[in-house]
Amino acid sequence: MDNLVVCINAVMPLLITMLLGFAARRLGMLGDNEITKMNSAAFFFFVPCLLFDSIYSADISTAINIKLLLYTSLGMTAVFFAGILAARKITGDRKKQSVVLLGIFRSNCAILGMPLALNLIPDGDISAAAVLIVVVGLVSNVLAVVCMSMFSGERQRIGAVLWDMVKNPLLIGSGLGILFAGLGWRLPGFAERVVSDFALVSSPLLLFLLGASFKFEGVEQNGRELWFICVTRLLLVPAIFLPLGWFMGFRGVEMAGLIAAFASPAAVTSFTLAQQMDGDVNLAGNMVIFTSALCPLTLFGWCMLAKIIGAL
Repeated sequence: MDNLVVCINAVMPLLITMLLGFAARRLGMLGDNEITKMNSAAFFFFVPCLLFDSIYSADISTAINIKLLLYTSLGMTAVFFAGILAARKITGDRKKQSVVLLGIFRSNCAILGMPLALNLIPDGDISAAAVLIVVVGLVSNVLAVVCMSMFSGERQRIGAVLWDMVKNPLLIGSGLGILFAGLGWRLPGFAERVVSDFALVSSPLLLFLLGASFKFEGVEQNGRELWFICVTRLLLVPAIFLPLGWFMGFRGVEMAGLIAAFASPAAVTSFTLAQQMDGDVNLAGNMVIFTSALCPLTLFGWCMLAKIIGAL
């Protein structure tokens, strides 16, 4: 019974916050323009503060877990190459193949990862999960460059993605956190308060905006690919890498980080990448919406299973 309560408390806040965002959109409180601008502000200011604060406030020796980072990076790479074969098998349309591949290997870890880890380990040190989320972002960006070279073939665009990686606010915030924690530097008291306040706002704001972005349109023409992405992203990938992680000895915050990395829905940024690759943007938008809408149910299942076997 205790395990059930913990998992409900971990997942229900994510679902309710997204539903409130969806309701705000349906009631006309938010439009596309407002959501886009608020998302930009959140990724530029709030999420970097959350990642910085999680690492800055932690013991850096526990935050960097080489075994965990290596396992996750190799796992994502394996998913990427398996995804190439799967995308070509599921559809012969090149525009859809690129989007199917993105949906399989790119997870929305940055938005759902930290709030999930915070809810699963409310009194624990989640700095290891924060560092893991950053590494997941880096690896997925590198693989995105490979994906673009395969499906768009435009060198200029690939260079732009590489530059985006360097100036990514999430990377900057995490890098500064590691720098400050590693060297023992401290911010002035007022600056710590600002960073802490922004960190507290980031998770509910991003989930609220994710719910507000839900628009269920144009599903019929992409039903097969959409179904395949949802099953693979939310069920098949975690079914392989979460039990394997358990056998390798990952427990507690490490397992929470793995759930965030391998069981999160398709990344919101996949829609932008699909545009850059001349991919099927309709499929890209729908896969983000449907995997995000279904993920509270699947995340609950994976969290419950991890609790039952003693991984959390």
